[in-house]
Amino acid sequence: MDDNTRTVMNRRRFYQQRKTSMLFAILVFFTQVCVAQAYKYISMEDGLGSQKVYRILQDSLGYMWFLTQEGPDRYNGKEIKHYELTDKGQKLNMQFSLNWLYMADDGVLWGTGRKGRIFRYEQGRDRFEQVYMPPLPEKGISVMVLDNGFLIRSPALSHLCAAPPSQPRDPCIFSG
Repeated sequence: MDDNTRTVMNRRRFYQQRKTSMLFAILVFFTQVCVAQAYKYISMEDGLGSQKVYRILQDSLGYMWFLTQEGPDRYNGKEIKHYELTDKGQKLNMQFSLNWLYMADDGVLWGTGRKGRIFRYEQGRDRFEQVYMPPLPEKGISVMVLDNGFLIRSPALSHLCAAPPSQPRDPCIFSG
């Protein structure tokens, strides 16, 4: 063999070894990434309030929030905590259960309930507190009751709306 042929064969061997090394490194990397993504099935046996889950959110602390038929549940990766709805510290009847959970940009968790009530999760007290109840209707005035909605907050106003956040925000019915 002449020198030119040896040089070509050495280059081919070098590139073949390089390809093999790169393939090995990629396989090791993706194996580690795939191992890190584990999913766990959570059920009522684990403490979930109901089999019916209407909304799932994750907060800035990593907790998973589940809005179930029985109210909000929080999962910390090991156990589930069920939350009651309160008004000035007093537990409310579950007829006011939540229909929607919404995580605001500032990390505050909001919930809208039946009959137009709005609840806020108070992290310091670890509870959902009612912050708005629609006024009782006066004679001759009808009140629109929401079964679903979301809350938009700004420094000056709060809006309770009847469309999901991805829709136009025209159907707002409460500002305060």
